[in-house]
Amino acid sequence: MKLLTASLMVCICMFAGPLLAQEYLSTDEIVKGLTSSGAVGKGLSLGLTSDQQQQIDEAAALGKSITVEKRRQVAVAIRAAGLPAIEFQIDFDFDSADIRPDSQGTLSRLAEAMMKPELEKARLLVNGHTDSKGAEQYNLELSVKRAESVVDFLVTKFRIDPGRLVPIGFGETELKNRDDGAAAVNRRVEVVNLTFQ
Repeated sequence: MKLLTASLMVCICMFAGPLLAQEYLSTDEIVKGLTSSGAVGKGLSLGLTSDQQQQIDEAAALGKSITVEKRRQVAVAIRAAGLPAIEFQIDFDFDSADIRPDSQGTLSRLAEAMMKPELEKARLLVNGHTDSKGAEQYNLELSVKRAESVVDFLVTKFRIDPGRLVPIGFGETELKNRDDGAAAVNRRVEVVNLTFQ
């Protein structure tokens, strides 16, 4: 059987400013992108209100049973808070949550960044997204599995405290390219620094 690869973007995007996108991001570049000192548009972040934080915590606790509307509320809360981010790519096997070996280096640099003093106490939201191919419910479940796979890799390989990582799946509800729902750019994971103030 021919092995197909589905690309998954790990998007730690600047909701309050332009995206920092590169093929390769060093550990230091990841730290800069997830902290106020390196964030483009520094000072634009409002941080999360207690209500927004509660919405995210509730969504994480619900896992796969979270409603589409609740997922949208979480996405709106994240955007409204203007939290910092960086975009880089993680590959998964087609129709799978298995992280490809060639993407493990990228996640290793994310783990190393999380161990730096600037991020050692940061709590990160790991949002899984899919394209619009396939059934909506299936895509939702796959996005959750991919977000959980990223969290599992960081916890298992690098002993990152699982309490610092909040996986949520959005399925196809938050397409990055709405004109082409099947575009590879829609298959991504967003990692957001929830402790950014």
